Amino acid sequence: DRALRLQRVKQLIDDHLARPELTPSRIAADFGLSERSLHRLFEGTGTSVVAHVCERRLERCATALRDPFQRGRSIAEVAYSSGFTSASVFSRVFRDRYGCSPRAYRDERAPNCR
Repeated sequence: DRALRLQRVKQLIDDHLARPELTPSRIAADFGLSERSLHRLFEGTGTSVVAHVCERRLERCATALRDPFQRGRSIAEVAYSSGFTSASVFSRVFRDRYGCSPRAYRDERAPNCR
């Protein structure tokens, strides 16, 4: 039951990643849970709700940046379409996660990209 609820919450998150207002309180309200219940669902997963949302957004951006059919989109556009509200914040968290700038990741030039 708990695993199924967690799976459904994660699906809701994936379905709404582009929404900048995808906060724990919004997710909980959308799913009909208290915010505390939502946080409890993520206990034992090794991550928090906020970290999960950020990671899924970063994964979506990384996929888009490497997609040759999306090369015409600016990096900022990729970030905003995945729910980031600041290009500079996106660049910082992207570099922290992947070890290189979004541009270097797109161009596959940086040997330290993960």
